[in-house]
Amino acid sequence: MTAGPSPARGDARAAAGLRTAALLGAGCFAIIALLGQGAAFALRLVSSGRLSPDASARLGWLYLGAFHHIPIVVDLPKLDVGRLTGGVVPGSTLPTTGSASGELGVAMLLVTGLAAWLLFLAGRRAASAVGGGPFARTLLGAAVAPTYALPIFALSVLIRLHADLTFGTLASGSLDARLSPVPALVLPFLLAAIAGAAGGFLSMPAQNASARARRTMGALAGGWRMLLLAIGLSFAGLFVAGAVQPEGPAAALTPSTATYFRDVFDRPLFGLALFAHHLTVMPNEGLWTLVPAMGGCDGASGSVSGAFLCYWRFPDAVTLPVPGPSDGGSTSVSAGARFGSAPMPYLAFLIVPAAAAYWGGRHGASRARASARREATAVGGAAGTVFAGLVGAVGFLSSVSVTYAADFQGSGSVGSIRAGPLVLSGAALALAWGTVFGSLGGRASTRSADAESVRSGSVNGS
Repeated sequence: MTAGPSPARGDARAAAGLRTAALLGAGCFAIIALLGQGAAFALRLVSSGRLSPDASARLGWLYLGAFHHIPIVVDLPKLDVGRLTGGVVPGSTLPTTGSASGELGVAMLLVTGLAAWLLFLAGRRAASAVGGGPFARTLLGAAVAPTYALPIFALSVLIRLHADLTFGTLASGSLDARLSPVPALVLPFLLAAIAGAAGGFLSMPAQNASARARRTMGALAGGWRMLLLAIGLSFAGLFVAGAVQPEGPAAALTPSTATYFRDVFDRPLFGLALFAHHLTVMPNEGLWTLVPAMGGCDGASGSVSGAFLCYWRFPDAVTLPVPGPSDGGSTSVSAGARFGSAPMPYLAFLIVPAAAAYWGGRHGASRARASARREATAVGGAAGTVFAGLVGAVGFLSSVSVTYAADFQGSGSVGSIRAGPLVLSGAALALAWGTVFGSLGGRASTRSADAESVRSGSVNGS
């Protein structure tokens, strides 16, 4: 009679797994932190020495906020814009001295996605080292979260960036910036816990998993594949639109036109840093394109509200804020946009969510090893629900949020603006596209398997 593993040995393996998860979580933090320092160093290179080494290092830590949608808190305690105001609007009686504060929330999704992928791999490796059932693997994968999130929280408390905002004789003041502490703990922890838990759960070999676990694994893998395909195809469509209309609005959004490279690389070193930063937000552009492609809208809410990109509200022309003379001899600033329906060729973007959901559903059903048509269809549809949740979460991360408060000589204003995909309607549309076309993709996977079986049988029979 063979004795099973002793409780002491099981506890030792679990403790070793937790140590592995902790080390891997800290390693993921170190990689993302190094990217932040690298981005800050690039800015120091193009600043011609105006950014000190100390300020550059502190800015590198603040980049962690821009990687996780942690609000960056900015305080301008003393600001004098008298010469600037007088230069733009001669004879102006506008207040010229005061203070302002605000918060900026944004996520550079390419780095956010890299962090999620690293944490996924870390959770899978930690769980694979210990083994066990799906619940134990999921918990062990999520254990990468504390050592990833706690350093970011500690830095939000300790690190402050102070900068001089003097622009010649036009304006003077100082800036203090830091990360908001509570989101600095919650958002990285959630990212690490979810990505690590998914990695731990999916570390289970399919042959050892129950039928229910395999279906869940297939739904997760299919939903994730849907999101990646949808964002990638959306950006590819934006890339093509810029190439086809090199003078259109999309020409400035992707590196597909001579106009883009001429404008960005007019100053080569600065252009290289700008291009690198643009790379980090290309997934944001893909998500901002995906939601309108599904029939939703990008828009703003808060102090300013309204949709600015839909099939039925499409910018025909945009006027940038440019000062110009007014009838009174002073200077006025005009800006605006004219909207209409999207041109017919843009309806081709409807292919994006359909194709992404279809192939994601097929992948999910194959990952679940679903052989019955009904089961494969159900897995493909379940992948669509995962897709909807991911679109909602990533849609929130891709948005830009700003809150502000200003007081200039007793004249104050307070407000907030959020710009980006309309998250709730975008998630609802993703659910519709994902479940319908994901189910079709899952169902088609069984037809392919049946056809392959017939061909194999014919070869063997001959």
